[in-house]
Amino acid sequence: MKYAKITYSVIFAGGALWCAAIVLAPMLAASSGIFGEVGKIFYTFFNSICHQIDERSFFVKGMPFGVCSRCAAIYFGFLIGVLIYPVWRGVSRAAMPSRLFLVIACIPMIVDAFPWRFGMYETTITSRAITGGIVGFTLAFFIVPAAIQAVSELAGFRSLTIYQHKGISNATETR
Repeated sequence: MKYAKITYSVIFAGGALWCAAIVLAPMLAASSGIFGEVGKIFYTFFNSICHQIDERSFFVKGMPFGVCSRCAAIYFGFLIGVLIYPVWRGVSRAAMPSRLFLVIACIPMIVDAFPWRFGMYETTITSRAITGGIVGFTLAFFIVPAAIQAVSELAGFRSLTIYQHKGISNATETR
């Protein structure tokens, strides 16, 4: 239980910081001096994970977010999912839902993205945000329990390994 709460807290804090950086990038870049330079560093960092096309982005202070509207919605949707997760599933319950839910959550984004690739229609910021938000929200219900389970198992493995190295064992000896 202790590892579950710590793992959940780290995921929440990391998601909150990530989302804050997405919004801080334009706010800092719009500033002068050192803050403007830090904003440029944020944009450079996010450039490695997102195309950052202005026409597909939300804006703050006349500058686009650090990532496009779909990516931003995935991350903010994930953060909302992480917030709701303990109410819905409980932090100590590290059970993932059926993978079918993830497949179903991806369908709207696939329907939104692929016809655009073939020139059938142009997606909108709204459609990108909605479909990304659905996927991000759903991902929280897979990533949080997977991380909790992984950390709990790793912690159990580490403690077992430490005891084995010290020569301590809880096994009973039979003759």
